[in-house]
Amino acid sequence: MTTENKSFEEMMKELENIVNQLDHDTISLEKSLELYQQGIALSKSCEKTLSDA
Repeated sequence: MTTENKSFEEMMKELENIVNQLDHDTISLEKSLELYQQGIALSKSCEKTLSDA
């Protein structure tokens, strides 16, 4: 499912999950960067959803 097809609540839940994963020191730098990029994309989608409301 693409970000555009997800509800605001689903995107926020996924963003929260990413933040929790980034809080753990056990993930690699590469995985951290991947999660960070996903988080930024989700954050922008959430912001767009709110501004369009």
